Amino acid sequence: MSENISVVPKYNDSKDALVLYNKALDNIDALSVSINNAHIDLEKAINLNIERTASDLDMYDYLFAVIFGILGAALSTNKSIENFCHDIHEDAGEKSPKTVLGKILNHYNEPLDQVEGSFINRNGQKAEVGFHRLLRGHDPLSFGKDNPFYLLVKGNGLLIGVAKVFRHLIADTFSKQGLPIPGHSFFDQVKDDGKTTNALREISMNLANNYPVDGQKYFRHIFTIRAQDIAGQGFVWSTAKAYLYARGITDLTRMRQYKIISYGINFFAHAGIGAIRQGGVPYISWPALAALIKEIAGLFIDSYKEIKILETITDDIRKGNDEIEAQVFATGLDLKTYDNAREYIKELEDQDRIFEDLVAFFEEG
Repeated sequence: MSENISVVPKYNDSKDALVLYNKALDNIDALSVSINNAHIDLEKAINLNIERTASDLDMYDYLFAVIFGILGAALSTNKSIENFCHDIHEDAGEKSPKTVLGKILNHYNEPLDQVEGSFINRNGQKAEVGFHRLLRGHDPLSFGKDNPFYLLVKGNGLLIGVAKVFRHLIADTFSKQGLPIPGHSFFDQVKDDGKTTNALREISMNLANNYPVDGQKYFRHIFTIRAQDIAGQGFVWSTAKAYLYARGITDLTRMRQYKIISYGINFFAHAGIGAIRQGGVPYISWPALAALIKEIAGLFIDSYKEIKILETITDDIRKGNDEIEAQVFATGLDLKTYDNAREYIKELEDQDRIFEDLVAFFEEG
């Protein structure tokens, strides 16, 4: 036999063999205990729940959101309702109103409209009757002396003056033209002849040059707030509340999604009806647009909060994975580490020799 081939020693002492066998079993048991202590739970680490969530809209949500949105647009563009609101405003502007609403909203001969019987702009120049609200006295955000609170508080005192401002502005939303959007005074311009005008008026009149519709009609449906539009959006809002309550929907994300669809349908249907009536120029419902923006912003904020929560959960999972990884690596701490491959091979040869000795022992026994 060659000198390079090692001879496996034989164990003639049965006691030594038994000790070696028991030691091998102890090592195996120790390794099993270490693995069990790792507590690796893949079902908890990976959650594959793909069931429907409480935030998901169903078929009825889409159906009723669309129906109520369209009905809201129909109310806000109905000609009969427009004429009814106009009559209320006209009665409220009389010295002796005949209707209950006319008496409540009465604003006869208040300085917001005229000064010494004349309509003027913010610079004291004569103003167009059809645009008198746009040019003076009806912008609560104005920094000038034409601010409605300044004009009515000055002669009536604080409480009565403020009450009259709200009464007057609300009454003007019932008019066919409506109340110019807040902040309109910031769009004032001075024409070449030195007369004060407003960019919103100029836009409306320029549209009238392109389409066979009077500029004031464009203005009242694009740049004003009208009671009829408020009523249309109010209908959509109330039906949304009723529907969500009837269905028992309490999930905030689902509620916001429903409202976004319903309010959006109301806004775009309203605009579409105007585009049909005005040769391509849409109606703008500011109440519907404001409500739509509010819900979209709310959904964005809620989603951002949920994302931050998910980031926190993900971070916790990552930390948990690090702990599991450390436990897994800890199961091999008892294993010897060698500097080169030759020593690992020698370790395998030694282990192989031990088990061969065990086999030989039991065969001889």
